Amino acid sequence: MAKDVGNKGVQSSNMGCTVCVPDKRINSLQPEAAQCLLNYFRRLQVEDLSFFYAVQLDSNGFTTNFFWRDGRSKVDYDYFGDVLILDKTFRIEEHNIICAPLWGLNHHRQQVLFGCAFLLNESTDSFVWLLETFMEAMDRHQPKTIFTDENELMVDAVKAVLPDAEHRIGIWYIRQNALKQLSALYMQPGFEILFNKCISDCQTEEEFESRWESLLERFDLSENPWLSRLQHGENIKSVFQIPKNENMGLLEFAQQYLEEVKRRRLEELDEDFQCNGTAQVTILTSSAIERQAADIYTRTLFKTFQEEFLKCLSVTIEETASNETITTYKLTEEGQKESVVEFNCLDSRVACSCKKFESFGILCFHALKVLNARNIFHIPHKYVLKRWTKSAKCGVPYEYEQEMADEMKQQTVNLLMHKTLNVFTKSVAIEDSKKIAGDCLGKTLEQIEDVLRAKKADHLEMIDMSRGMI
Repeated sequence: MAKDVGNKGVQSSNMGCTVCVPDKRINSLQPEAAQCLLNYFRRLQVEDLSFFYAVQLDSNGFTTNFFWRDGRSKVDYDYFGDVLILDKTFRIEEHNIICAPLWGLNHHRQQVLFGCAFLLNESTDSFVWLLETFMEAMDRHQPKTIFTDENELMVDAVKAVLPDAEHRIGIWYIRQNALKQLSALYMQPGFEILFNKCISDCQTEEEFESRWESLLERFDLSENPWLSRLQHGENIKSVFQIPKNENMGLLEFAQQYLEEVKRRRLEELDEDFQCNGTAQVTILTSSAIERQAADIYTRTLFKTFQEEFLKCLSVTIEETASNETITTYKLTEEGQKESVVEFNCLDSRVACSCKKFESFGILCFHALKVLNARNIFHIPHKYVLKRWTKSAKCGVPYEYEQEMADEMKQQTVNLLMHKTLNVFTKSVAIEDSKKIAGDCLGKTLEQIEDVLRAKKADHLEMIDMSRGMI
C-alpha cells in the first residue's frame, strides 16, 4: 500500500502558522535520493503485498517526509502496540535528515520495530503527518502509552493525533539532555546522585515531589526552564546502534533498517524456541505461584517476577485498617521505604503505592506478600498480561477481540487476513517452516476450491430446477 500526500505547506515553528516554502533544495529531499528510495519501496511492495509506505510533499511538489513499514510490523503492532516509542535522535548527516523509528517491546522485552520515518524538519506539521500516517498504517489502533523526547512540538502533535494515549518522556532522553543542559552541575558533589534518585527511584508522587523540591532548592534551580518541564518516563535506549557514516544515503539507511529488523526478529524467534522447552528456568521454591509464573511467563519476565517473589519472603506486613471489603496493609523491607497495599476481598484486587503493576505489568513483591497473607497462592487472572506470556502471539490480539463483538463479519475477514499474514511472516525465517507453510496453504486452497465448486454445482442445479418449474 502506498500513499502520496501532496500540497502540504511546511510549518514554521517560529510563526506557528503554515506557509508556502519557495523552491530551495534545503527544504526538500534531493530528488535523486527520494526517487531512488521510492523505487526501492515499490520493489519491496511487489515482494510483500502488505508493505506500506507514504510520502509527504511540500507546496511545490517536493518530497519532505517518508514513512514505511513491512507486513510483519503490522502483525507485531497488533500484539505489542500498547506501548509505542518514537525515537528521533538519529540523523543521516549527508542529507541532514531525521531518522525516526517507531518501536515497542515484545513479550521478551526485546525491541520490536513497527516502522520508520525520514523527516526533513522538526515541526508540528511533520510530527502530525507522521503520527497520522502511522495510525493509518496500523488500522487506527491507538497505543495506550507513547514515549517521546521532550520536544514541545511533539507534545502538541501527540495531543492532536493520539488524544487517548498517555504521553510520557523517556528517562533515557532526560538523562541524555541533562548532560547537555546541566553539564556544569554534574561537577558539583551530590547533584548526579540526587538527580538520578528523582527520576529513577521514587515510588510515589509525594516522594518524587519532595526529592524534586530538595534538588531545586539545594542547587538553586527553581527558575531553570528545562527542569520545570520534566516528568517520569520509561528507561529506554535508542533502537539504533549503527555507527555514523557521513556517506550513508537514504537508500543505504533504509536497507540497514530492514537488516536490523530481520536481526531482531531472528533474536525473537530464538527466544521463542528457548521458552518453548529448549531452555528450562530454575524454580527456587516449592510455591505454586512461582510454578505458575514459570509456566505462563516468558523467561525474561519470569526472572523479573521471580526477583519480586523472592523479595516478598523478607518483607514485614502489618494490617493498618479494615472494613467490610477493603483491608489496608503496611509493608516494610529492611533498610527500605514503606509501601501501602489495599486488598479488596470481593474480587482479590490489590493496589500498591509503588505502582509496579501499573507501570511494568508484573505484580510487585508488596502485592505478592499480601496475596500470600490472604492464602491466595496463584496470580489472579486480571494480573496476568497476555503480552508478557509465552502465548502472547497466539490467538486473536486483544484489539480484535473487542471489535469482533461489534462488527463480526468484517472482523472475521480481518482475522483471516491476520492469521494468514502471521503464518507467512513466521515461516519465511527457516526453510523447513517455509515448506510446512507452503504445503498447508496448498492443501487449504484445494479444500476451499472444492467447497466453491460444490457450491457452484448446487447453485446451477437450483437454477435448472427453477427453469423446470416455469
